[in-house]
Amino acid sequence: MAEVSVPLNELLQSVESGAYVSPRLDWDVLRFLGFFVVQKLLSPETVQKYLNIYHSDMNSGGLKKNEAHLTEVPVKLSHALRDIIAEPEFLALASQFYDGQVGCDYVRVVKKDAVNQDPVFLHQDSSYQVGWLDRFSLFIALTPCHFDNGGLVLYPGTHHFGYLSDAGEIRDFLPEAYPRVRSSLQPGDVVIMHSCTWHHSPVNATREERVYLEVHLQNIDEPSTVMEVCGTRTSPWRLTLKGDDLFVNSRVQRLKALYKERDMWRESNPAS
Repeated sequence: MAEVSVPLNELLQSVESGAYVSPRLDWDVLRFLGFFVVQKLLSPETVQKYLNIYHSDMNSGGLKKNEAHLTEVPVKLSHALRDIIAEPEFLALASQFYDGQVGCDYVRVVKKDAVNQDPVFLHQDSSYQVGWLDRFSLFIALTPCHFDNGGLVLYPGTHHFGYLSDAGEIRDFLPEAYPRVRSSLQPGDVVIMHSCTWHHSPVNATREERVYLEVHLQNIDEPSTVMEVCGTRTSPWRLTLKGDDLFVNSRVQRLKALYKERDMWRESNPAS
């Protein structure tokens, strides 16, 4: 029995035809490939507004990169970048999800530049999230985002494999002919990606800014919903705890403890 079987010819046809790129979302393509690029979602004026907010608050310290993450700049609940979910262009797209009953559990920036250039390993996001699996990230390009400056590389159809039962770097065991799509976005374009879709990003070889404003969409009645995008929340179930608030002995906590123990040993054994 084959350990991995995929509809390779159909995948190649869909990718090579460019079916995943259009000014209008095609739901059949999104369901099949696990991602879609909507061109020119935001106007240049709207893009510039949010890029200015990002630059201003990074310079003032209102935004700070997560030192434990390769690319993440967390965005607090009250921050102006979260206003993106109320922009008419964004709402027109977001309202097409979940029959218009749309929530969000986080907004963040994922960036590379002259300071943060490193590649991000192949992974899926679902293993880092709380809740069910039918969820999507919308990566809105605030700058040009392409392969040479560390843009997203997407593995079409891999969301059909579902959650892989652990977190971390995925071994690329897919056939050599399997398509790996190097996304190329202009400011205002958006990559819509199912949370189970495999993806990575290469090193930022140009050292120029590569900035996505990421909005994570889910059904408004997901227990982890923090912001209501559109529709009405009816579920009484809530769970917005994460990390140390959820676990007393998780894989991440054990790794942190191991690293702390290693660093303490190095400090006490400088000659080793």
